[in-house]
Amino acid sequence: MIARKRGSEMSYFVKKRKFTDMELRALEAVAPLETYRSTDDELFGTKVARRVGEHWPVNAEEVAQEFRKMTGSVVPASGIRGAVSFEEIREHQGLDCQLIRTELLVFNALPGLGKLPAGTRLKSASLKVQSYELLPLELDLPPVADWLSLDMAAVLTDDSQQKPIDIEITGLIKAQHEYVLLDQAAGAEP
Repeated sequence: MIARKRGSEMSYFVKKRKFTDMELRALEAVAPLETYRSTDDELFGTKVARRVGEHWPVNAEEVAQEFRKMTGSVVPASGIRGAVSFEEIREHQGLDCQLIRTELLVFNALPGLGKLPAGTRLKSASLKVQSYELLPLELDLPPVADWLSLDMAAVLTDDSQQKPIDIEITGLIKAQHEYVLLDQAAGAEP
């Protein structure tokens, strides 16, 4: 897939064919395309230059706001823990890149769960996010690859029955993306 931005308009292509509206809706259902206000630097960045091997905490307030914008879920910053680390510098696609690892834990909230039916409440929940991102040292270039793992678990209690019941929800999502910079890819322009 190739994403191209001209002005404020984004277009998506596969094998030089532009996505239809229906294809975009299907893609959006499994891989949201919308970007939100917070940048990676606001969520996971640092205000000072870091060296290989260093790590620092995520910005829990910004992560909580991002969850609200993305899912409508209220996730208190006090239930968010995480750290970012500068793992190494490695070559990828002919570019020197920083390998950045992020680990994020969210407790007692499950972003995206939505409104629960009457009589149902969230008893416990956890979300563990692990990601790696390859960021070119040339700061004006976008990421060239990322890997993501989301591991979630929740227990809901339904008090509307004569005897309360617990409902357990678990899920694991893994994704890997490779980005090719068009000016470096021969014939990649759609």
